[in-house]
Amino acid sequence: MKIIRGEPKRTGVIEIERELDALEASENFVSDLKIYDYLNLLKPSVGTNDDHLGQTQIVWDLQTVSKKKDKEAVVVTASQANMEGAGVDKDGKPVKLRADNQGKSIGISQGVDNSIGINIELGQTDQLGVMQPPQIILSILFMRDGAIREPEIRLVSEIDRMCLDRGMRDLWSEAKEFDGVERMPPPGF
Repeated sequence: MKIIRGEPKRTGVIEIERELDALEASENFVSDLKIYDYLNLLKPSVGTNDDHLGQTQIVWDLQTVSKKKDKEAVVVTASQANMEGAGVDKDGKPVKLRADNQGKSIGISQGVDNSIGINIELGQTDQLGVMQPPQIILSILFMRDGAIREPEIRLVSEIDRMCLDRGMRDLWSEAKEFDGVERMPPPGF
């Protein structure tokens, strides 16, 4: 596993792929699974001032990576829900995400092969009057090459006990930081 750290709106798929090419040359490392944490923060390969077009371009940049000849890879990313997806229903409960709630661009839905919404169901009171914790639900929004058999998958989780671990910052020492400088492989490669 390798972690490449980038800067929002300054690091994009091209820059990350350049770093991965350097890792392949220097360490013979080739990734068949690539997780891009948060599509909305990547830099599109084609400059645009329109956020909608930029997010669409990023999706197609990721498609190019996933289907690169002789280096096909599973590419996973997340996108922020648009404001409509962050709303509440008439009872004040969070709405369930739909495919059109992805980011700011309809191009996201057009470019991805599968889409899963992460929803939350607020806790309810059981028969004894004890408030149950909220539950995370994975909602499969669409699959390009398959049928959706289970539209909702309820995760077994303890949201009321979850917390952020500040220890994750220790991972940054493992990260290869992208600073915009093109690197040459070490001598002898």
